[in-house]
Amino acid sequence: MLFFMFFCVFLAVSVDCRVVPGLNLDYFSEYGSNCVNYLIAEPGVCLKYEECETVKVDEKFNIKPQICPTNETLGLNLVCCHEKPIHAKIDYSLLDNYTDVDICFISQPIYREPKEPIPRGKRAWEMCLEYQEVSIKARQLHELKVLAGVGGVNARLREFPHMVLLGYGKNFSKAEFNCGGSVISDRYVLTAAHCRYSPGVGFVTFAVIGILDRYETPAEQDIYGVKKIIKHPMYKPPKKYHDIALLEMDRRVIFDIHVMPACLHVGDPVDDSEAYATGWGYLGQAKELATVLQKIPLWQVSNDTCIQKFSPYRRHLPNGIDDASQMCYGDDGEPRDTCEGDSGGPLQIMSKKIYCMYVILGVTSFGITACGEIGYPGVYTRVSNYVPWIESIVWP
Repeated sequence: MLFFMFFCVFLAVSVDCRVVPGLNLDYFSEYGSNCVNYLIAEPGVCLKYEECETVKVDEKFNIKPQICPTNETLGLNLVCCHEKPIHAKIDYSLLDNYTDVDICFISQPIYREPKEPIPRGKRAWEMCLEYQEVSIKARQLHELKVLAGVGGVNARLREFPHMVLLGYGKNFSKAEFNCGGSVISDRYVLTAAHCRYSPGVGFVTFAVIGILDRYETPAEQDIYGVKKIIKHPMYKPPKKYHDIALLEMDRRVIFDIHVMPACLHVGDPVDDSEAYATGWGYLGQAKELATVLQKIPLWQVSNDTCIQKFSPYRRHLPNGIDDASQMCYGDDGEPRDTCEGDSGGPLQIMSKKIYCMYVILGVTSFGITACGEIGYPGVYTRVSNYVPWIESIVWP
């Protein structure tokens, strides 16, 4: 089965079908040229979407058209059309070799315009579209390599290419890595304001980007110094409000298949009932730190329940939970939670409007009980509330 998979991939490269490993962007498909489907290794013809009835049938089975690249649109106009629908021929076990993001860029048509007016964050939205283009090119230019919190599972290589591990200390070899963050531009990382400083160690000094395992030795190019720490001006500890900060890197972040920014939620309607938190924090109360990046599925908790759960904590929340700037996510009856060491990392969903890009809904802020206690959610800083502030710094 592995031989079949690799044969399919390299055969697809030779006939220029869209976004497969090793694709040469200097050599594009034309209308009527041959293509090979990367899932079933069968030949087809590059035609306009409206001319291909079989792809419309496959879409009913949630199989998106495979795009043929053209030199004008990066492959957004022509689809690989087959004589018969392919949904019954797919060996879905082959998809285990790819992350959801890989598959998305291989098969999804790329969304270009918002369906409704953007309430705020126009610049952030425009930059998300720009980063989507960068992501497409990165996956076209690189061969895809396969690598077969509490209640989470190991993330996969390239699955969350915006993830950042933050280090504290003057010497990198002796640094402590106590928080997470997210790449949101080629200069800035988004994190929690309380992550700017780690007691006993000092201010955050390093950002490691593009790794999966916290103990792997990163390439020198993946280690960045923190040039400037910008906490939100209204963050006043021990209060937990406005727990958000930006870290300016000491040089431009280089984007590739392993390092890519995430988008910001600008306040447009999204399905945020379930989201994923990611981080290298503790795997539970009195347990060890995660070695491999964890992804934790979490469910939105109603504002009323959130307010009730946190009402006794007046020292940290004298005005209770602020729904405009904070939100709660928690378990589904199983122990699922972010934990110490996950702070600053993202709470995210995959965008359904700007395909294949993660959208950061929140920044991991704090909890009130031992992490993983069923029925007690964590609190996340609501990113959409801070988009104007972020834009004024990141994209002035």
